[in-house]
Amino acid sequence: KGGALTIPTSSITLAEGSGITIATSGASLAVSGHWHYRMKSWPHISDSGRCNIRVSGVSLIFSVKLGMNSLGHITASAGSCHADIGNMDIKFHGGASWLYNLFSGSIARSLKGSLKDQACRQGRDAINGQANAALEGLPVTVNVDKTSLINYALTAAPSYATTYLETQHKG
Repeated sequence: KGGALTIPTSSITLAEGSGITIATSGASLAVSGHWHYRMKSWPHISDSGRCNIRVSGVSLIFSVKLGMNSLGHITASAGSCHADIGNMDIKFHGGASWLYNLFSGSIARSLKGSLKDQACRQGRDAINGQANAALEGLPVTVNVDKTSLINYALTAAPSYATTYLETQHKG
């Protein structure tokens, strides 16, 4: 089930020669869910209940290279990713939750590694897929009047310095 997501700090900075860096830190997430299991073989054990998961101190850093496609549209390509999860707390309720809560710390440690990998994978997919689809949908021409237009398609891939991003356009 959905929960509360808080992202208190985020930034986008230029990285000279390589593109942009997108970073977030101090993020937290709280979710709840239902769980159920049943063993099909003997002794046919089953149990169910609820769980609450709180994650805090989350930081993500993505490098993104900006380029261009053959039509002059800007493109984004995900580069490196670093994810860190400061704290994860899992509480089980119902069923034999007293037993599961004895192992919640071990479960949380195991999940943290998986979640870090998943966050980077999802971020890369979003940059390489959804961000590029949005960028491709941006028009590269603007009609000035009935007989003229401005074509601002890129003629070269963007170049970067620490204080500016330079682009070249048709005009």
